[in-house]
Amino acid sequence: MNRLEQRYRAALRLLPTAYRRQWEDDMVAAFLASMHDDDPERAEYLADFGRPSWSEVASVAGLAARLHLGLIGAPSPRTEARSDMVRIVVLLWLLWGAVSAIVAAGLELWLQSGLRFLPAPPAEWSSAVAPAGLWSVGLRLSGLAWLVAFVAVLFGRPALTRTAAVVGVANSAFGVAGALVAELARNLPAVSVTMLATFAVDLALSAVLWTLAKRWPRVRPTGWLLALLLGTAVVTGLTVGGIAGAVPWWAVDPVTITAAAVVAVAIVRLVTGASPAWSLALTVLAWAMLVLRIVTLADVAEAYGWMGPVPMVFAVAEALALSVVAVPITVVAMRSHSRLPSSRLG
Repeated sequence: MNRLEQRYRAALRLLPTAYRRQWEDDMVAAFLASMHDDDPERAEYLADFGRPSWSEVASVAGLAARLHLGLIGAPSPRTEARSDMVRIVVLLWLLWGAVSAIVAAGLELWLQSGLRFLPAPPAEWSSAVAPAGLWSVGLRLSGLAWLVAFVAVLFGRPALTRTAAVVGVANSAFGVAGALVAELARNLPAVSVTMLATFAVDLALSAVLWTLAKRWPRVRPTGWLLALLLGTAVVTGLTVGGIAGAVPWWAVDPVTITAAAVVAVAIVRLVTGASPAWSLALTVLAWAMLVLRIVTLADVAEAYGWMGPVPMVFAVAEALALSVVAVPITVVAMRSHSRLPSSRLG
């Protein structure tokens, strides 16, 4: 076995064991045939120093992901649990995007006197939010694409889901681009770690949503729509409280709200019992939010340093709370997943 074959077989280890046992030799033979060169010196060089291209490795990784998630082949209880886990994570992400978009759009309309049935906001409130303008208003309202995508998923509209996801990602991209332009023009920091991380998550999970949209199973929308109403009410109250000065802005930070939600749901699921898919999803979310909270501590220090140590202490406490729930929910997830049969024959 030459070095080229060794490297390709190493990439194939991403595939599920059962699939690799059945197809590894055939895949290796096809790959080596595609790398064949009639020039003996060139062939010898490739055998010793050649390696699979990045596109080939990406193809293998994509195949492995689809197999592990049960998107192709015969799904097992384990792959179904992992597939459901991905869908739960995507739905929770869309839920947060929908809540944020509703609150931002509603606040924008209210501050611009677009909601005549509500009392006019105090004049000083308008100065507490981003300045108005056609571009600013349009950017906020286009964020409602996440609400459209969320509802489209719940009611099984894959084409609308994909379109809305593209608009949502474009909204996030324009937000980052606008902040970058402002930073360059004013020589002031405007692009934060939180903003870049949010855009990266939007981009990655939109790609997942695009892939899964046509294979999304039926969802009972009632619980998710109730969560949308509850989340909108809570975030609206916190945002209005922040503008009014009743709630400190560092407590209205999106990472703080999301982290608190993950901790609360994880505790409830630990107490009441969670399905393998929910346990896996909460494990992913808890560790992801822990990493995000840690890497965004610099944002907290920069944005709220003038308030003293309280915001930083609060952010560190969030990280500790996430750590406390991440470990047990991970143990529960691994145990429940390991109990599932690895095939239909169990």
